[in-house]
Amino acid sequence: QLRTLTPPSWSANHINYGLGLMLQQSSIWTYMQGAPKWEDWGVYLGHGGVTYGFLSEQGWIPQLNATFSITTNDERYLLFRLVCDVIKAAARELYGQKIWLFW
Repeated sequence: QLRTLTPPSWSANHINYGLGLMLQQSSIWTYMQGAPKWEDWGVYLGHGGVTYGFLSEQGWIPQLNATFSITTNDERYLLFRLVCDVIKAAARELYGQKIWLFW
């Protein structure tokens, strides 16, 4: 059931949603190409939050079988650049792969 995610009306073609989790793409270039796919680098299953002065994002990265949690005291969306950087660093260190993700 977790892999049966549907696009919500408020973000069709960019996020798939189910059980309170979203399949999201951290890289803006891939994000602009449509709905995320499980096999794409930069994709993670998670959920974030925003409140005055803070942003957070948590997720599971299927390609790495790893999780992350990032919280910032920044309201600009630099958080997604941090997510890209975490995924790139982990892919390089764990698998010796240089992947290209950009926010």
